[in-house]
Parts: sequence; C-alpha cells; structure tokens
Amino acid sequence: MVIWLVILAIMILIEAVTMGLTTVWFALGALGAAVVTGFGGGFWLQFTVFVILSFLSMIVFRCDFLIP
Repeated sequence: MVIWLVILAIMILIEAVTMGLTTVWFALGALGAAVVTGFGGGFWLQFTVFVILSFLSMIVFRCDFLIP
C-alpha cells in the first residue's frame, strides 16, 4: 500500500506544480490501487485497478482527444 501512496503523493505534487491536468488520472489510479491493497487485493488486481482507473480518469478529464 505504501508504494501506491507514494505514487499518489508524487502525482499530486507534479499536478500542483504544472496545473495542467497532466498527472491527475495517475493519482486517481494510484488511490484506487491503494484502496484495493487495503482490502487485501493481490498485485495484479492492484495493477489492473490502477490501469483501468487511470484510463477512465483520462477519458473523463481529457475527453477532447476523443472528439475530432
């Protein structure tokens, strides 16, 4: 769980410095992976949740790449 919280903190710090919605989706993915870890999920479940939440967050926050 600690590694996901470290990743979350780093992504939030980068987001605070850049202020351009560049890493917020990875921060949300890391938060989801940390929650899965807290419930006892294995590494592959954590990684899968991280990837899926990061991708979904990118679609929600930066959907302009979907519209031509």
